[in-house]
Amino acid sequence: MGRVGDERDAARDEAAHQLQHREAAGEGQHDPEGARVLPAVGVPVVVTVPMAVAVIVVESDAPRLPRPAPPVSPAGARVWQHLAPMADTVPTPERRPDLEPRVEVLLEALPYIREFAGATIVIKYGGAAMTTPELKASFARDVALLKLVGMNPVIVHGGGPDISRYSDRLGLEVRFVQGLRVTDAPTMELVKMVLVGKINKEIVAQLHVAGAPAVGLAGDDGGLILAEKASSPDADLGFVGRVAEIDPRVLERLRDFVPVVASVGVDSDGQSYNINADTVAGRLAGALGARKAIFLTDVDGIFRDVSDPSSLISECRLDDLRDLMASGAVGTGMIPKLAAVTDALESGVGAAHIVDGRVPHSVLVEIFTETGIGTKVTA
Repeated sequence: MGRVGDERDAARDEAAHQLQHREAAGEGQHDPEGARVLPAVGVPVVVTVPMAVAVIVVESDAPRLPRPAPPVSPAGARVWQHLAPMADTVPTPERRPDLEPRVEVLLEALPYIREFAGATIVIKYGGAAMTTPELKASFARDVALLKLVGMNPVIVHGGGPDISRYSDRLGLEVRFVQGLRVTDAPTMELVKMVLVGKINKEIVAQLHVAGAPAVGLAGDDGGLILAEKASSPDADLGFVGRVAEIDPRVLERLRDFVPVVASVGVDSDGQSYNINADTVAGRLAGALGARKAIFLTDVDGIFRDVSDPSSLISECRLDDLRDLMASGAVGTGMIPKLAAVTDALESGVGAAHIVDGRVPHSVLVEIFTETGIGTKVTA
């Protein structure tokens, strides 16, 4: 029969010898009539059939070893990293009813995923959303999901609480005028260290852990944010700046990454300025032609009456927002945010959202559900 036939006969003889040895050792299982049926669970059985040798492994009740990830692309590997814990979970009959609400959530999100695929979403991140490790991880996972389903999230961050905390440690005065931090020269140095050197890198690291490759930037990188000194009739704000111009070319070259932008700009002489992160997010959203600008804050949204929790506005037009601001019903802390919303919408952004950053996964709820969670403003 040749070499193949000789090898098959040798394998058959070896299999018969192994079975006899196991049977003699008492490993085999017997039916009531005494005929050998299968060896003990988990023991390989070699079954001979014409022209073939088959190996069957009997399943046991022992826990399965972790299933290895299949060889996939880098993007697919990141998705597998999040899905792998569920890969070996088989829905038993008693668990299957729990799957229905999960499926409904996915189906509700599907039209929004389709609509915003390839769209740029600018998210202002800071304040209350940065207060706990759990909220930080929740935000990073939200952004990773946006990136993995085909959107282009861009993060703009501040870091007011950290700046205030380090200012207290160093004995620097903390003072605000119309919601803007008065920034002298020593405070400006602190702002750069905290925003660019600390918070920016922490956010980048959290996004990498969540599966979204990220790049940290400040206004001087690629000439992204050209700043000029801001003025106020009430006080000299020091090195507080306003956005003179946005050059988004450096961001357009980073389409495969999540840009994380610290709200520090520079003027034409290289002087750094502390710029309100809401202002930067609004202007950046307009320059990028974003579909959405999302502002995370520490309130539920915009209220017609701040003293009445039931007066939350779920959706409104820009004209309504202007009327509300003119009426004096808006607190001073919200003025920079609503001014940024106005800038974004006047620059052609599709919608702006004021969302409570204290709520885990608030970004996903606002984008992927019908009712949302905060206030949506359109032009």
